[in-house]
Amino acid sequence: MALAFLLFLAQCILYIVLSPIRVKVQEVTEGKIPPYPELPYHIYLIGRLIFPALTFFWAILWTVKLGLLFLYRKLTLGLPRVYNRMWWFLVVFWAVVSFPQHFDEFTTVC
Repeated sequence: MALAFLLFLAQCILYIVLSPIRVKVQEVTEGKIPPYPELPYHIYLIGRLIFPALTFFWAILWTVKLGLLFLYRKLTLGLPRVYNRMWWFLVVFWAVVSFPQHFDEFTTVC
């Protein structure tokens, strides 16, 4: 869970850095302010920083889910074997569902 907190902290820092830049670019697109010389670089920077922020989002979800799975593993250690098999089923199900979803993110980013 500490890893999830560190990833969340990094994601928050990225969004704090991105926020004023995105507002300024949005004001240009809405015509509130004229285009400025750093606009192409700001657009490039937004594109470069939004991808790690989204990746941190998925990594946070993964670490929290795995943390909860391993918590349930510790809780079911003394129980009958059927609970151990249910835990392994949940781990395999999580892996089969989550991994293709994350790799699809890499192929759809412009």
